[in-house]
Amino acid sequence: MVERKEIYCAQLLRHPHRADLFRRHRPLSPVVIKCEYYFSERIWPLFLAGGLAFCAASLFAEHLLLSAVLGVVGFTLLWSIHELKQQAKRVEKGWFPKNPKRAPKN
Repeated sequence: MVERKEIYCAQLLRHPHRADLFRRHRPLSPVVIKCEYYFSERIWPLFLAGGLAFCAASLFAEHLLLSAVLGVVGFTLLWSIHELKQQAKRVEKGWFPKNPKRAPKN
């Protein structure tokens, strides 16, 4: 069993695009895109508060599965802060549309 795990890790190292699959999968991308469009990247404290709340709740959850789900959701919300900043850069590059109703930055 241990040998099989070591072989799998060695295969991931030889094919980094497979290991990159985890980083590229963004479950909250549609939420991040909509939030950046309607509220700009200034909404990041809401993602921070939600992420910290879910991570804290995962520490106090009695059920193991519930604790794991809360932790994953919390980390996903925290990772979305980074994605929100990246989405703002994508909008500046013209890859995504800007919200014409939003006031320009000072």
